[in-house]
Amino acid sequence: MIVLALTLVASIFGGWAVSKSNDDRLDAALDTPGTFDAPGGGIPTAPAIQGDPLPDLTVKSLTGDNVTLRSLIGQPMVINVWYSSCVPCAKELPAFGAVHRAIGEQVRFVGLNTQDSAAKAERFARDAGADYEILLDRSSGVPAALQLGVFPTTLLVDAAGQIVELHQGPLSADALRRLITEKLRI
Repeated sequence: MIVLALTLVASIFGGWAVSKSNDDRLDAALDTPGTFDAPGGGIPTAPAIQGDPLPDLTVKSLTGDNVTLRSLIGQPMVINVWYSSCVPCAKELPAFGAVHRAIGEQVRFVGLNTQDSAAKAERFARDAGADYEILLDRSSGVPAALQLGVFPTTLLVDAAGQIVELHQGPLSADALRRLITEKLRI
């Protein structure tokens, strides 16, 4: 019993001594809320691909036919990478549908679904009002090749096939329209 009591006292005293040795760190100021700067490095989630050509990768049409991304080149293009269980993706699809209806004759809209079956992707897009071309990339070859880590991701590609903008995260109709106007000059 005495050994247990001595061990308890030694543990308490030892813990107190260690905590006191770290007191000099307590004088450090905390960041102002909303001003924390995360350390650099790590895994890039927004690669610098502006100016790169659209990769020559093969995806599938909703009917199962192979489609190369390079075969889509010929007019300015918006490629939206999404999937149905992605909440931000689902929230932005109606905005993409609205912008497509407004300027779809000037810009080719392509939805690139990375996870769903053809039937689910088509139904989900149509229910959201995104009545433009939907392609499937179930192997996620495009996100891997472009180092995409955030969904949804939108690529703006000029008529020559150069990526002029990469936007990761959801876009409103106004923000999408602004990007198209600024980057594709439509």
